[in-house]
Amino acid sequence: MNIGKGVVLGIAGLVLAGGTLWWTRQVTPAPRSMGFERKPVDAGKPRQAPARLPASIRISDSTVLDGANTETVSEGGRAFGIVTRPPEYSGPAKDYVQALLPASSAGDATATWRIWLRIHTCQPAVEEVNPGELAAYARLGLAEQFLQSILDQQAACGSLIADPGLWERQWLALAAEQGSLEARLMYATSPEYALGRDFDALAHPDEVIAYRDRAMAYLRQAAGDGNVDALISLSTAYRNGVMVSADPVTSHAYARVVLRVDPGLDMGVEEMAKELSPMELREARVLAERLYRECCL
Repeated sequence: MNIGKGVVLGIAGLVLAGGTLWWTRQVTPAPRSMGFERKPVDAGKPRQAPARLPASIRISDSTVLDGANTETVSEGGRAFGIVTRPPEYSGPAKDYVQALLPASSAGDATATWRIWLRIHTCQPAVEEVNPGELAAYARLGLAEQFLQSILDQQAACGSLIADPGLWERQWLALAAEQGSLEARLMYATSPEYALGRDFDALAHPDEVIAYRDRAMAYLRQAAGDGNVDALISLSTAYRNGVMVSADPVTSHAYARVVLRVDPGLDMGVEEMAKELSPMELREARVLAERLYRECCL
């Protein structure tokens, strides 16, 4: 029981250190080698290039499907990042979701990912207004607009929220299983989205362990394919000892790969190196070279 609690509490730290960076990269926007504690589970065949649905599809006079198009950004060699255009919505959220159901049911990971995104944006409609947030808008003279935006959101999302078959389904897990890279990264770095904010880790320790293994498998697969965000998350996971036992050598190796791929993404390589013995540093450098050859050349 304590194991489950420790894993979940620790995973939350990974969200801040790894997942937040990826999500920021989205809206502005693993490997097969030594150093792993556990053999990854079968994560399935990843999507090599994000599929694209038309950016705008009119469903009715009041509803338009718009947004969530993802593009890859080359980092040199096989390394790449992904950038997602922030979605924009109009009309009932339920109409949006239902329009994508046939494609999702047919195994279209992009459609399923977009369903999750739409449902995710409706989440504030079922939450209490944060007094501090309201006060901040009030100081800017925008309290009325802020409250109106919530009312508008409740109106757009009401019918979707009232349909538990759509609202409560694990769309993020399904999109990840179907092969959406965006969903796999979000799933792996955001346990509160993957498991649910009300998930009881103490009551379901086996599910926590299964989540950890699946999340690491997704990160390893994505990193092995050259995704920079997955490389960052793996370095963070091994440094913090969240999803796996802490391993500063492996963490440093991944950080070196990230820096080599994108010199602008320094995770503190020099500071990390100071924590290693000369032998550990040599081991990290050898591992980093191996990881780089496998993921990014």
